[in-house]
Amino acid sequence: MTRTKRGSKKYINIVENKEEEISDNEYQKRLEQWDINSLLEYLFKDERISKEKNTKKEKVFSFSKDENSKVYFSFFPIKNSGMDNSKKRMQIPEGYFGLGNRAVDFGKNIYFFIGIYPSSLTDPIFIILDNDGVSLNPTKSYSSLWISYDSLKNANKNGINYAINKINGNKYICFKKKYWTLIKNAIVQENFSSIIKNSGVNYISKNDEIIKDTLNVEIEIEKYDERKDAYILNNKQKLKKNPNYRDLILYESGYRCSLCNKDITFKTNNDIMYFEAHHLIPCNFNMQTKFEKKLDAPSNMYCLCPECHRKIHFIKDTEISPLLERLYKMRQKIYQKNYNLDFNKLITIYQNINRSQELEM
Repeated sequence: MTRTKRGSKKYINIVENKEEEISDNEYQKRLEQWDINSLLEYLFKDERISKEKNTKKEKVFSFSKDENSKVYFSFFPIKNSGMDNSKKRMQIPEGYFGLGNRAVDFGKNIYFFIGIYPSSLTDPIFIILDNDGVSLNPTKSYSSLWISYDSLKNANKNGINYAINKINGNKYICFKKKYWTLIKNAIVQENFSSIIKNSGVNYISKNDEIIKDTLNVEIEIEKYDERKDAYILNNKQKLKKNPNYRDLILYESGYRCSLCNKDITFKTNNDIMYFEAHHLIPCNFNMQTKFEKKLDAPSNMYCLCPECHRKIHFIKDTEISPLLERLYKMRQKIYQKNYNLDFNKLITIYQNINRSQELEM
């Protein structure tokens, strides 16, 4: 069997606003025509930037947010991931972790990834990926830092595209240069805490249509690891929960209740309809010890209106079964495959917990 020559494999890429099949080597040559320092000068021309690292793999810059903290920006190219169909992903290459190939103790510092996709030699697509310090462990994973190819296509067409990675909840924005001031201002106004707070897509721009998009891949549920997925608070063991998953579930549901189908409640300050997220299998430390896969996962969460959410937690025991059955059947195969959970076991779980104490907003 003849081995494929390294760099000869071809992928569909965006080349000067058109989709073309080009080889890895051709793609790499396009990337090498971009100078990171000139990009830095363009994006942060109004800030006093310090160069933290500038090696072959790591290009990290920072500026002080205040006396006690910094904002770090790690630059990286986007790499073809090896998939050749419509579900194709782009990927941050191994080694581009910015602060070293190690877990990072962020403290009061803020850390963003900024990527470049060479869709054009004059107007590339930039990607800002939010690192929440929860879903990224550089010592073990880089492949989870996926960028959807469809997100890049939408950004190339519309100028900007907001997305959430289904696997780890990371938020990211793909955008053209003309949107940079808008995005930067939104980040600064949120005190650099996130790309967009609470998925407030319209908070960035109320005048421009932003295509909603998430990674078009099957959701993976990670195995539970007590060493990294739990912590001790007041001498009690607690589960770590990814706050971005709530945003993802509401966002993907189109802000519509999974039980009553209601899509109108009331609007928050971010001009978004208010809904709540519910873990069908209760997400607490004691319950987690009974399952191999993590309970804090999008597959175990539903968008509910405030009234239906409280029904789940406060309705009479004799009346809860139809509500649980409706939610369970929506993802029956997922619950059976990943949690070995049939509906009778789910009912038993709810019969043996204090539902009112499990309520989460």
